[in-house]
Amino acid sequence: MIVLGTWRVAREFQQDPPPVRRRGRGGMCLPRGLADARDAAVMRLLKSFLPSVCLLALSACDSSDSNGLPLSLYENEVGEAVVDYLIKSVPDPSPGVPKSWTVVLGEIDRSGVFEPATQPFLEKFQKDGRRVISARVLEVTEPNNMIIDPDLRVAVYVLQLRLMTQRGAQDWDVQAAWSYKDFFQRLDLEATQRDGRWVVTQKSVLDGNWPPAEKTEEKGS
Repeated sequence: MIVLGTWRVAREFQQDPPPVRRRGRGGMCLPRGLADARDAAVMRLLKSFLPSVCLLALSACDSSDSNGLPLSLYENEVGEAVVDYLIKSVPDPSPGVPKSWTVVLGEIDRSGVFEPATQPFLEKFQKDGRRVISARVLEVTEPNNMIIDPDLRVAVYVLQLRLMTQRGAQDWDVQAAWSYKDFFQRLDLEATQRDGRWVVTQKSVLDGNWPPAEKTEEKGS
């Protein structure tokens, strides 16, 4: 993996920042301390850092999930169906505003590693004028640490195929997640093959902050 750049720790992690690795051909790496909080806000982890531009080192990142399944196999028909489902079902907090999309593969483990989807896989979703870019090129802006498309300078939907488990020839359990600006959800999904195509259904929301809490107005007596 080619590791491009360091990451500067945001305010809440400024006291004893761990070593950091970033972008790579085979994977992307986040700091160890922050990765420990992945189950609480897996898709918002990226927003805790600000990128720099120096080339640091070459390193190898794990390319299998916790069950030993190579992450390259996530880019199969099931993974494609799940990403299609997410694109069609995620909420739109900013209607009418241009957006870009990206896809990452796998869990964020204790070494802070995750895998950007390959370009051929991303190209499957570049239709109807949708802009889908590699996670390797993402940037983060101040002051709110928002993940953006560096060319268009717009916020990016980050879609994650977090964990895929095959239960049978026609059934998969999938943990997936999405993030956009300050919002995120981690979902428990099921993919089932019916009449030659994969149908994705949501079983539950595992974590997230969408929909945002409604502000209650104080009513007069």
